[in-house]
Formats: sequence, structure tokens, C-alpha cells
Amino acid sequence: MKRRPLDGCKVVVTGAAGNLGQALVKGLLEKGCQLLAIDVNQEALQSLRPLASDRQLRFLRMNLTSASRAAAWKKVVQFQPDGVILNAGITRIAPFMETEESDFRKVFEVNFFSSVGALQALLPDLIEKRGFVAAISSVSGFAPLKLRSAYSPSKHAISAFIDTLRSETPEVDFLIAYPSFLTTEVKSSSYQTARKSRGSVTPEKVARRIVQGIEKRKPRLMIPLQARVARILWAVWPWLYMQMMIKRA
Repeated sequence: MKRRPLDGCKVVVTGAAGNLGQALVKGLLEKGCQLLAIDVNQEALQSLRPLASDRQLRFLRMNLTSASRAAAWKKVVQFQPDGVILNAGITRIAPFMETEESDFRKVFEVNFFSSVGALQALLPDLIEKRGFVAAISSVSGFAPLKLRSAYSPSKHAISAFIDTLRSETPEVDFLIAYPSFLTTEVKSSSYQTARKSRGSVTPEKVARRIVQGIEKRKPRLMIPLQARVARILWAVWPWLYMQMMIKRA
């Protein structure tokens, strides 16, 4: 398959102010892309300002849980993107018995329904431009994860959503990335203070692999090797995966 050149491409990145989001922004700028960076955190977005000129890097503050986001996506359409990276995500780290239904709804609003809204607005133009969509799922997008009874099903949902669109929309390249734990601080949305993740891969490495995957038109990425091993274990020896996952959680 012919490699996709990224130089000059217009790309939308959601969750751009987070750890992985910032790494994606930097990686795409190095490829010569023009970016529209979206995040709810205006201050964190502005910290990206020194990376590029106004022509190369624009910002849009958007609350992805807000009912007004449909109007905001109309502004994004005016950017005329060639591709979108659906990176925005939050989690809720707690036992199910301590998780309210409202927690589930908030996690799904950001991790799943924001992507639905984005593609309802952007997909017609992406089809016309034969563009790309990259969605950030997780190892918990194909296997269970203790204490993430809201987060894990939301990542399953985005994976199923993107694979379904892939079957309906051959004009667009769809990539699903399944990274393992990142070696960085993670937040359970606004619920809890940040805590250090015992991760196995840096945001920079994940971002580099995703950018390369877009260029090579890959359908999915397991990052790093541990993610591929986890998928095999869950498919073939689920009891072993469960034991290892519970010990690690």
C-alpha cells in the first residue's frame, strides 16, 4: 500500500494538552503538518504555543462533555482537516461499588461520544479528501482492567465503533492504537489527584509509533510488545491474563 505523506496535511488532535496529546502534536509538527489542537484546558493548550507559528498550530478550547460541542465541531469543519486523531480520554479508578452511574456517563461522554460527534461532523470531508482517522484505545479496549469498570468498556466501545466505520468507509484510513500503561502521571478525570503510572512505554514512543502507523496506513497498533502479549494471553489463556492483571492493578 502506498505510504501516506504527512507534510502539509491538516490534522485535528483532541486531548492535545495531555501527555500523549502533546507528544502527538510535537511529532506531527516535525512531519510538517498543520494542526488544530483541541482540549478543555486552555492554559495547557497555550503551553504548546512556542512549538510552532500560528499558521502551523491553532488552538480550540472545547468541553467534550458539553451539549454545545456540536456547534464547536462546525468550527472544526472550517479547518478542512485531512485527518483527525481521537486522543481525548479520562478514566475513573475505583471499584465498581464506589462508581456512580454519573461517573460512567462522564467517562463515556469523553472517551466515546465525543468521537461520535467528531466523526459525524468531519467524516464527509474526510471521505472526499481520502483522509485518515486515528483513535486511541487501550489494552483495556480488548481485555478487562481491574478498577476501571467505566473506562474499560468505553475503550471497547471506541474500538468497535472505529472497526465498524472501517467496514462502511473504505475511502478513509482508520487506525486504532492500543497502548499499554504510559510512564507518566495519570488522572482519574477531576475525581482524584494525579498518581504515578507504573507504565512500560513513554508518551513519546507511543506518539512516534502512531505517526508512523498513519504514514504506513496501519489498521491497528499494539504498543509496546507487552500489549501484543496481553492480547494473546486474553484470547488463549484468559485465566493467566486475569491473574497477571489483578496482580499489576
